[in-house]
Amino acid sequence: MEGDAGTQKVLEEIRDTLREYVTEYKRVEQQSLDLQRSANERQEQVGSLYRQYVVIVGVVAVAILALITYLYIR
Repeated sequence: MEGDAGTQKVLEEIRDTLREYVTEYKRVEQQSLDLQRSANERQEQVGSLYRQYVVIVGVVAVAILALITYLYIR
């Protein structure tokens, strides 16, 4: 009987430890997913800023070329 009680206690400790492990795993997994979502949002923001930058630089370059051409022809 004493061995059965000891075995039961060990099995309960293993069960409790596994439950804690699964809970921690789920928490870490959720945190990882949150970080990935945040990184994706940041990438989209940076991509948007980059596209705006390229458009502005393009417009300025065209304006400078037009000004140079105008001054050269004149």
